[in-house]
Amino acid sequence: MDKRWYMLRVTLLNFMITPLGLEDQLLGIVAAKEKPDLEQKKNELIVEGANNQRLLKEIEDQILEVLSSSKGNILEDETAIQILSSSKVRVGGDHGEAKQAVAAATEKEIDEARVGYRPVAVHSSTLFFCISELATSTPLYQYSLTWYIGLYLHSIQSSPKSPELKTRILALNDFFTRSIYRNVCRSLFREGQVLFSCLLCVGIMKGRGAQWRSSGGFFLTGGIALDNPYPNPASGWLTDKAWDEILQQAVPGRGAHAARLEGHLRLVGAQEARYPGAWDEKTGLARMLLLRSMRPDKLTPGRPVPAHNTTVLAHNTTVFAHNTTVPNRNTAVPARDAAVTAGDPVLTARKPAAAARRDCALSCCQQFIVDNLGAYYIEPPTFDLPGSYGDSSCITPLIFVLSPGADPMATLLKFAEDEGQAGHVQTISLGQGQGPIAAQMIETALVEGGWVVLQNCHLATSWMPQLEMICENQIVPEKTHQRFRLWLTSYPSGDFPVSVLQNGVKMTNEPPKGLRANLLRSYLNDPISSPDFFGGCKQPQAWHRLLFGLCFFHGLVQERRQFGALGWNIPYEFNESDLSISMTQLQMFLNEYEHIPLAALTYLTGEYVVQSVGVYYVPDVEEEHGEYVEYLRSLPMLAPPGGVRAA
Repeated sequence: MDKRWYMLRVTLLNFMITPLGLEDQLLGIVAAKEKPDLEQKKNELIVEGANNQRLLKEIEDQILEVLSSSKGNILEDETAIQILSSSKVRVGGDHGEAKQAVAAATEKEIDEARVGYRPVAVHSSTLFFCISELATSTPLYQYSLTWYIGLYLHSIQSSPKSPELKTRILALNDFFTRSIYRNVCRSLFREGQVLFSCLLCVGIMKGRGAQWRSSGGFFLTGGIALDNPYPNPASGWLTDKAWDEILQQAVPGRGAHAARLEGHLRLVGAQEARYPGAWDEKTGLARMLLLRSMRPDKLTPGRPVPAHNTTVLAHNTTVFAHNTTVPNRNTAVPARDAAVTAGDPVLTARKPAAAARRDCALSCCQQFIVDNLGAYYIEPPTFDLPGSYGDSSCITPLIFVLSPGADPMATLLKFAEDEGQAGHVQTISLGQGQGPIAAQMIETALVEGGWVVLQNCHLATSWMPQLEMICENQIVPEKTHQRFRLWLTSYPSGDFPVSVLQNGVKMTNEPPKGLRANLLRSYLNDPISSPDFFGGCKQPQAWHRLLFGLCFFHGLVQERRQFGALGWNIPYEFNESDLSISMTQLQMFLNEYEHIPLAALTYLTGEYVVQSVGVYYVPDVEEEHGEYVEYLRSLPMLAPPGGVRAA
């Protein structure tokens, strides 16, 4: 048998920019914008230095040529002496040395001024690589460096100015971070928004020098079992593995207080409970690690519950069989029904239990982000079509990333009417044979300044390369009318052109998560956001109260979907269209009748009662639309169990 060894040599080129390369590029940009005179001097010095180098090379070549071609005594060669003399004059002699000294001093001054802005470049480079990691979750989460630098330039121009360098740097970093968060989040689905907030938080913490590697590794994968000389003080409910992980976190007095932790960990809100002794001193990531060791179900949504935690979970999981009211977070709830028992698979399969763990995980991660970045980074921006349009240009595609049940066409057509483009919108649903028609629509609109809407791009995968060529070759500034816009809708698809994705303005219109987010969306979107609609009722007192109750009921039903059909006769979704129709009917009946026609409203919409509990109440009817929005923003991100009631 012929045994031969073959070796192949493969050269792999990675064209992705490096952190240091991007940092230097961003430093040059911010220095040019903040200190344009110094940056201009630096560019002049670079050009002058390059010219000097070229001149020296030419002189060296001439001298070498003279030396090599000279015959006899070089001192008797007049041509050689003339070349050597002119070389000294061209280089500059003593005057040239003085110029070099001045250039060196000027360059040092410029570099010192540029270094002052290095924290901005380092911070901004960190943010870019946080964004680039999103592409690993879905192909549609891709952003180009050109797009990123455009936002960077806009932030430099729009952020608050200050003569103090330190204050200016803080303002630049804060403004740009908020801009990145706002622009990226509007293109992410709900799960991606939480992920991006965590990526930003961890990336910024690492940039500030936080030791994340060991703690982060422990948080993601758990600890490694080591020899443990200390006996488990609470073996009745705490496993040896959990005790080993606790020991790795070096909690003073851990043995003395471990037995007292059981009651705290049985709470529904264990992630927010006060712990005994030194345990309660743990904050931020350290507290998350502690909770992970003993209650991983509180941090990992939908994760199968370990055997050692099923007993505890049996005391704090309620089957939502006939009621949407969850017991108070500080009350240990006894087990109900035979379905919820230790080791029962319902703990890992039933939606209420998974939903409860998901809320706890979200609450814990959100608190970690708030502690390190602030509350702004756990409040994703609401769907803002005018804002996205304002950030676009005639050569920038606007992309709706679709989710099940989402249809942005009604909102888009209403916006086109507001912008005076109602008669200049052409729409087509892509599919077999529709590509040439779409291309003709784009060609016409480029000249006339119309809008073209290409729906369901994921269904026309074979035509996507042609769309990419159109965007690169035809939709260019010199050939495009300023009013032209290309709108695209698509579900996440790996066949969508990467260049279009990276340079387009992406948007999602997913249903919001949480009662607060649902109420805010209702009040910030059409029709309630319209002053004519909000203030256009003859019975303002009844109108504002009933409108708030209707939106509250809608938000509660939307949140109730996570539990499936449990507690309902039939699965039913009170969606955005239902809410819009109900609001219109409510206003119409109040305007047509002097009294409140409750029987008619109940027949058309349904009967519901909103009870005031804690921070949840119907605001004063005299308040304006902005005051309603301000009240809604003050509500907690996640509604506490037992804190919301509607029937």
